[in-house]
Amino acid sequence: MMSKPPPTLPAPAAPKPPLVAGNDVRAIIPTDFESAYRLANVVFTAGMAPTSLNSVEKCTVAILHGLELGLRPMAALQSIAIVNGMPALYGDGLVALVRGSGLLEDMIETCEHDKDGPTIAVCQVKRRDQATWIGHSFTRPEAQRAGLWKKQGPWTQYPQRMMQMRARSWALRDAFADVLRGIRSAEELLDVTAAGSVTTEPPPEPRRGDFTDEPTAREPAEAEPLDSGERIR
Repeated sequence: MMSKPPPTLPAPAAPKPPLVAGNDVRAIIPTDFESAYRLANVVFTAGMAPTSLNSVEKCTVAILHGLELGLRPMAALQSIAIVNGMPALYGDGLVALVRGSGLLEDMIETCEHDKDGPTIAVCQVKRRDQATWIGHSFTRPEAQRAGLWKKQGPWTQYPQRMMQMRARSWALRDAFADVLRGIRSAEELLDVTAAGSVTTEPPPEPRRGDFTDEPTAREPAEAEPLDSGERIR
């Protein structure tokens, strides 16, 4: 009898490259519009875009706006909201941006209470290149005049946090205008929308019937920072 040839053994698998630890973790930073749009498309298609960024175009704008402010793309998508067609930063995003600039020396936030809840929130900040402190406060009477106190939503659930966000926004925008470049806090813009609604649609064109000689009643307006904010030296 003839002996059978030995079975052919499979070729040994190529060795896998070893895992290497210790490399720097770096974010993907777009260098042109096409790269920003592709990144925005991936995030939006994956369903990981925030609710206010409900299109690839809005995600792209948020990324581009964040790059101008010094935010990396993913940080921009988590920190920037589109309110009434305007990009805005959430309160924590404002702090992150200011701290990242290296110009913030110190920041102190306080809030006082009585039996009915918070009465006044104060935010004081100091720049490294200035000798004086800059601060603002936001009080319960100001929230009541602006129609915010006991308003359905966060103002009912977290009034201290909302008052803190308002005082923080005013103080940081006054002290770090060169860093924030005119961007406002999302919490503040959400408060000033009519009846708490948020829309990205442009306002309607004015009509002749919209203008009359008779004075009309005006809705309660938000307190302006320069009129109601308390500057602390």
